[in-house]
Amino acid sequence: MNLQLLARKQFIRTVVLLQFAAMLLTTGCATTSATLDPASVTAKHVDDFTSGSMDAKQAWDLTVAAVNAGDWKSALATLEQLRQQPGLLPGQIQAANETLAAIRKSMNSQPAN
Repeated sequence: MNLQLLARKQFIRTVVLLQFAAMLLTTGCATTSATLDPASVTAKHVDDFTSGSMDAKQAWDLTVAAVNAGDWKSALATLEQLRQQPGLLPGQIQAANETLAAIRKSMNSQPAN
């Protein structure tokens, strides 16, 4: 009987661990920038442009305005210009890259007209 009890406990532990792992995989992936809408990504990175060059700040502000207006073409063009600016801080580069990815994903998920 002890052997059956141990086997049952081991089975329950295994099931619980598998469920926990599945929960981590599904919820952990849901918060990446690629799954966020572009406006959420820009809001997440607003503080990255409080320091650094004024040109970078202005380009970011134009990007945010274009994203909020749903003008993906302008947002992409401004982000490409931003990424070419010398002296960007690591957080600014990450913000630009994540925003580009979110915009591209959003554009690809919209039905063609």
